[in-house]
Amino acid sequence: MPRKPRIEVEGLPYHIIARGIERRKIFRDKTDYRFFLGRLGKILIDTHTDLWAFSLLPNHFHLLIRSNKVSISTVMRRLLTGYAVVFNKRHKRVGHLFQNRYKSIVCQEEPYLLELIRYIHLNPIRAKLVADMDELGSYPYSSHSALLMKTNLSWYIPEIVLDQFGKNYKLAQKNYLRFLIEGLSSDRDFDYEGGGRKRSRESANTDPKESQAFDERVLGDSDFVLALQGHEEKILNRSEDIEMTELVNLVADSYNLTPEQIQGKGITDSLNEARAVSAYLIATQGGLSFSEIASYFDVHRSNAARMVNRGKLIRLNDDIKTRVHV
Repeated sequence: MPRKPRIEVEGLPYHIIARGIERRKIFRDKTDYRFFLGRLGKILIDTHTDLWAFSLLPNHFHLLIRSNKVSISTVMRRLLTGYAVVFNKRHKRVGHLFQNRYKSIVCQEEPYLLELIRYIHLNPIRAKLVADMDELGSYPYSSHSALLMKTNLSWYIPEIVLDQFGKNYKLAQKNYLRFLIEGLSSDRDFDYEGGGRKRSRESANTDPKESQAFDERVLGDSDFVLALQGHEEKILNRSEDIEMTELVNLVADSYNLTPEQIQGKGITDSLNEARAVSAYLIATQGGLSFSEIASYFDVHRSNAARMVNRGKLIRLNDDIKTRVHV
């Protein structure tokens, strides 16, 4: 069965989950974590995207975000593609870093927003990266520590969460911590990674209304699911995200080359043209900067800029347009 297109709705929360390919690590050391957070913060500011919660674990991460002006797809393409380029360069590896495509679940704000914040923030405990709430407060790769003012992230705004727990910081922090502890002691069986409750499954404990509609792209009650499905034509369903490696593979196929040849040091007219087209597509479809493209091709930033500009001119040629359909 073909995958459904992503649902893109401005102003609604999205639970994003991305995993390493074959569940391998996507964060190997402190430098990886710090670079990812720095890139995340810059992209959020540049795109005016709100962030409620995040949690980074060695082989996957969770984000709870809301788009305002720029699509979630664009935000994630810039985040994942740029991070993968630098990660592969640092660790001397090639190929895909992330497993398939990331999960993108549009969420009904009430009653799921706070539940998702709790679920995301408790992930390090459930993954046994930290032992208890005290250690969780010092875990630097989660917005939980930023909410407690134990981690300084200039781009993260604690009030987006704390304002929902009290009128002043101390009261809000106390209520927020109590809310998290209640989550640890409860026997909640929600599946927040698969679209929420399995509303398509009938059970004695399931509200009849909950079983009426289910969509793995949506976390919400039946009315919310049906409302999104009923207005699908008005919802921006964007084309599938294309990872950088896929873009290079497409160009390589069209020129009868291998991706390794395009990324290598060989010099021929065909290779130079393929590199220019690849650089242009990576910049426009992948959202990478000249510096990141320079890192990928191991060239100076000015050369990367020239490659992108040449690729743009080549793409204007009808012959190339018919050969590389991206």
